[in-house]
Amino acid sequence: MIPGHRYENIDALRGIAAMLVVWLHGAELFVRLPGIDGRGAIWYEIAHAVDFGRIGVVAFFMISGYVIPPTLRGARDSGTRSFLVRRFFRLFPAYWISIPLGYLFLWLPWGRSFGVGDVLANATMLPAVFGAEATIGLYWTLEAELAFYTLCVGLFLVGALRQRTALLAIVGLLVALMLSMQARLLPSPELAQWKLLPYNLSLMFAGSLVRQAHDAFRRGDMEPKALHEAIFYALFAIGLTTLPALGSLVFGRNAEHRIFGYSYLIGIAIFVTTVVAWSRPHRAIVWLGTISYSLYLLHPLVLYAMVWALTYAWHVPVPLGVGSLLLVLAAGSVALASLAYIGVELPAINYARRLTGGET
Repeated sequence: MIPGHRYENIDALRGIAAMLVVWLHGAELFVRLPGIDGRGAIWYEIAHAVDFGRIGVVAFFMISGYVIPPTLRGARDSGTRSFLVRRFFRLFPAYWISIPLGYLFLWLPWGRSFGVGDVLANATMLPAVFGAEATIGLYWTLEAELAFYTLCVGLFLVGALRQRTALLAIVGLLVALMLSMQARLLPSPELAQWKLLPYNLSLMFAGSLVRQAHDAFRRGDMEPKALHEAIFYALFAIGLTTLPALGSLVFGRNAEHRIFGYSYLIGIAIFVTTVVAWSRPHRAIVWLGTISYSLYLLHPLVLYAMVWALTYAWHVPVPLGVGSLLLVLAAGSVALASLAYIGVELPAINYARRLTGGET
């Protein structure tokens, strides 16, 4: 990371990505509420047409590739240790809080059973590995994040994390694996998140190459040939990541495949546009990015509390439609995420900073 510089445009994109996920999740449940009678269904149709949730997730993955590898630095042993400590305290405290809250809001009111084994499996952040259902469905993205961190540590230990040729080769191999599974040349895992893991990892490594090119351009301390090479690698990687999405558009057999293709292409385009052209985001959007982890993680609590109340306690009042309910959901989710960030995330981040003696 460039010393003293915080990438506020990337934070802002995080906030927008989180709100796109909130929008889709809320709209697809609100539109089915008893008494809604189609009011505001347009908000669901817009979000569903190109899958706002997947667009947000694609942006999140590319952001991870952009911001995570530069935090692995220094000597191999101390650098790895500091990275693991920082990542642990960045992710797990808020995540662990979400497990009992998820049970209280997403399982208990609906009469679903949740045993000790489920709690233990979810506590690892890898519930699917142990054959358990995630407390909150969106945990699957965190599995991909952990896989990326593991690969980054491995590349760091062998000295290849900042080698553009190695990163581009990884992007190419992951895209080739995804294309092979799409073409049924290789078997696909049954779980959707594992089926898409190679593609999502390719997005992260492409984001890392974009970061290298962007930093080189901002510093201006490279020879033109070296700068052009960094930009070429980044553009080549981005081009490779569009191939599975384009394949879904061209060869897709149904609307779901086309939506998949559009969502990935739009997510990639939004990320690149943010890096290249968005320099001064509004403070409010930057704050959304600051709390985006808790916003992404905890918004289902607010959503399912609303759905339960509007299903069993009282039906949707006549003046309200999907749009009005989305505003309530957004306000409640931002409030809850702000509390979680201030009360859980920030203290954990500061503690990790004290342990490692550096930035987190």
